[in-house]
Amino acid sequence: MVQDYLTIRIGGEAGMGLESSGAGFAKALTRGGLYVFGLPDYYSRIRGGHNFYSLRIARQPLHSHAEPDHLLLALDGETIRRHVDAIVAGGAVF
Repeated sequence: MVQDYLTIRIGGEAGMGLESSGAGFAKALTRGGLYVFGLPDYYSRIRGGHNFYSLRIARQPLHSHAEPDHLLLALDGETIRRHVDAIVAGGAVF
């Protein structure tokens, strides 16, 4: 089966700007002519905690998110511990 999409997950601690980063990245990709399905996941902003934003990117319309991830952008060590097992073989962690 030919892979026709890419899934990126950006993760870090609450307050690191993950929602803004994910939404901004999605907007840039959309302006570049790609289709994007964004899925923010976050805990209480008052208590902090681990947050992440998943982006599924393709050249055709998308209707849902997808796992596993192809690229993990980790802004802290907790992101790597929580999501490294969800990366495809040949994927990358930054």
